[in-house]
Amino acid sequence: MIMKNWISLSLVLIALSLMMFSGCRPTESEDLPTITAWEQPKKIADKVKLTNIEPDEDGIKLMNVGLAEDGAMITVNFFGPGKTIKKWNQGDVYIVDESSGAGYSQIPVAPVIGPLFGKPTTDKQGRAYVMLSNPDNGIKTGSKVSVILGKYKREHVVVQ
Repeated sequence: MIMKNWISLSLVLIALSLMMFSGCRPTESEDLPTITAWEQPKKIADKVKLTNIEPDEDGIKLMNVGLAEDGAMITVNFFGPGKTIKKWNQGDVYIVDESSGAGYSQIPVAPVIGPLFGKPTTDKQGRAYVMLSNPDNGIKTGSKVSVILGKYKREHVVVQ
């Protein structure tokens, strides 16, 4: 009797395991979502107020724009008051490649985890950064970009 119950329990566990794993998707590259650069409409970027004053009226100061992960990601490093930066969402910080006009604001997406950052990350000293996807490696070291930080735009920033 005990052996019969043990076998029944084992069969039920095997059946449940098969049902759970049958819903898993393969991790082959053709099944993963593709991420492409979007075109930032020039009308929106043109409406953003240009500032040459650092820090700007909101206290935001751009430090640099760089590349990470062999050029697959763009990092935007800046200082600013946490209360202002905490209000920003995806799209409040983006860059526009000045040579092509292509806009970059997509947050990197890990296939299993999802978006890596939805808001700028800040520390206690007011340092903040955003990582953006550079799926086509259109932005390279030495590229000139316009950086939009909230309602202000910095032009002719050289990517490091």
